[in-house]
Amino acid sequence: RDSFFDPESEIGNLPVYASAAGISENYLSRQVRQSTGHSVGNWIDIARLVRAKRLLADTSLPIIEVATAVGLEDQSYFARFFRIKTGQTPSEFRKAMHG
Repeated sequence: RDSFFDPESEIGNLPVYASAAGISENYLSRQVRQSTGHSVGNWIDIARLVRAKRLLADTSLPIIEVATAVGLEDQSYFARFFRIKTGQTPSEFRKAMHG
């Protein structure tokens, strides 16, 4: 369900979402793929990216705190993830949003 991947809620991983739904990880993975054509991991990445963009645009939180808020404790991993998904570093994105 989309509500599991709400970017405003805490972002977890497959075991967290399967447990919250009371179903097996394999069943959740199959259901998400059948319903959307995407993997659970892809949905989690989308939720992380949406939340990170919102936090970078709307707050002055340090990048490390944005990374932590989206469930990625390693700032350098977060920066790579963000750049791969958007073509910009988190700092570049923030700067572009604030002109």
